[in-house]
Order: sequence, then structure tokens, then C-alpha cells
Amino acid sequence: MKNTGRNDLCLCGSGKKYKKCHLNEDKSLEHEEFKKREEELKAEEHKASELEKENPEANDSSAKKKVKIDNSFKSPASKARGVKGIKSTSIPRRPAN
Repeated sequence: MKNTGRNDLCLCGSGKKYKKCHLNEDKSLEHEEFKKREEELKAEEHKASELEKENPEANDSSAKKKVKIDNSFKSPASKARGVKGIKSTSIPRRPAN
């Protein structure tokens, strides 16, 4: 489907600009489709919550598998940062005059 710009002629053949002829109708159709999909998702969410209430042990099995995870991170360069006397070689120094 070709995307019609707001200032292009309307596809219905009326000779009017799309924004004056059918833009509002198309937006209302999109809104209706959005509302319909939203209602479907709410129904699925309700069904899932009902299933969850019927079988509460399904959530407990994931809770039993908790393992302590070490999230500490030490970069390999962290050792070099603490050593004094290391000079950066990335920027050359100008000779003294």
C-alpha cells in the first residue's frame, strides 16, 4: 500500500488534498483497530491471571531456583590504575625549550 502524504491528492479521486478529504476517517479507523486489539489483550491478560490463580505452584518453581549471582566486575585495567609511576604514552610530550 502506498503511503499518502497529507498534502498529496486523495486516492478517492475527488481532487482534494488527502488531509481535507479522508485523513480523519483513516485516523478513526486506526483508532478503532487499536481499541479492538487492546480489548483482545485485556481478555488474554484476564485469562492468564485466572490460570495463575488456579495453579499457584507454577510460580513457586521459579522461585526455588534462585541462585546467588556475583555481579561484581573488575576490568583487567583496574590493576594498572593503582600503580604509580606509569605515564600515559598516548599523547606525546613537547620537548622543553
